[in-house]
Amino acid sequence: MHSESINQNVFSKRINAGPRRTYFIDVKQTKSKDYYLVITENTIVNTSDKPIRQRLMIYPENFNIFQGAVDEAIQKVKTELDPDFNYDVYSS
Repeated sequence: MHSESINQNVFSKRINAGPRRTYFIDVKQTKSKDYYLVITENTIVNTSDKPIRQRLMIYPENFNIFQGAVDEAIQKVKTELDPDFNYDVYSS
């Protein structure tokens, strides 16, 4: 199911997160019309280096648990661990 060789990008969102980090959130479709999410982080350590690329693929059967875990972790930081930080400064 997840090992299709031809994937089509059906949605893409680019997030610029400062001068050295960019995130991409892509929805891809396999040849058999399965959808999955790819989150990519490009980080530049030194300006002369190529970006370091890391990818995380999330498949439909894990969407709800992944989204729930991310939401829970973000709320934990915002409400308990660092409630005084001004998160709105970094809104898009």
